[in-house]
Amino acid sequence: MPPRWQEGRCRYRHHLRIFVKKMKLPGYGTLILIALFLGFAPFYPEPHLVGKIRMLLSGTLVRPLDIFDLFWHTWPFALLACRLVLDFRGKSAAPS
Repeated sequence: MPPRWQEGRCRYRHHLRIFVKKMKLPGYGTLILIALFLGFAPFYPEPHLVGKIRMLLSGTLVRPLDIFDLFWHTWPFALLACRLVLDFRGKSAAPS
């Protein structure tokens, strides 16, 4: 019999798998448009995301507003990546 702490961990994984299966993500067209417009806005003179990544790499991303701004302009790309991973996992796990 597995230790009690491992039982809870297995239940957690089971609930996470159920959540991921039931999670409904928008279509690729919607996600790509959101990622392009929100991720790269404002377009002139420099996209916000490019500036925030430059600040992160140089070590000047310290203000809470800048950190939130980096998160705000990055989440559409993370959601698109999540959609891609879930779709490719589903296709590779499907029986041939």
